Amino acid sequence: INRGFVFSNAESSSIGGICGLLRNSHINNCRNEGAVSGIRRTRIGHLNVTDAVKSEELCEASLMKPQDCMKFPVVSLTDKQVEALRQGREMTWNKEPIQIEEGAPNMVLAVDKDGDLKAGCSFENGKLAPKFYLGLD
Repeated sequence: INRGFVFSNAESSSIGGICGLLRNSHINNCRNEGAVSGIRRTRIGHLNVTDAVKSEELCEASLMKPQDCMKFPVVSLTDKQVEALRQGREMTWNKEPIQIEEGAPNMVLAVDKDGDLKAGCSFENGKLAPKFYLGLD
């Protein structure tokens, strides 16, 4: 009997995890024997694979900025604020409100005036604190 199953990312995100779910399932009281004949990824996180660029069409213009493919809040910083994060200093944030989705990691992406990602920060009690800094300096 051929049966198709659809697993969401919440259920498993690896081939081993999917096989474990199949092994431990008791669907319709069937014996837990079988084989996986094909696996197709339809999403990578919140991104749909149909939106992906084919490798032969890949070029610099087709690359996404990190903040466009990660589901974290993004804040725009002045040069002075970027410098503070580069030096590892936390800063009070009193501009636009920052909303972190329930259950999501405490991560805010900080971009400079040109829209380039400069840092990943935690946000607590109205303060941004750098977790990492991206830059040449």
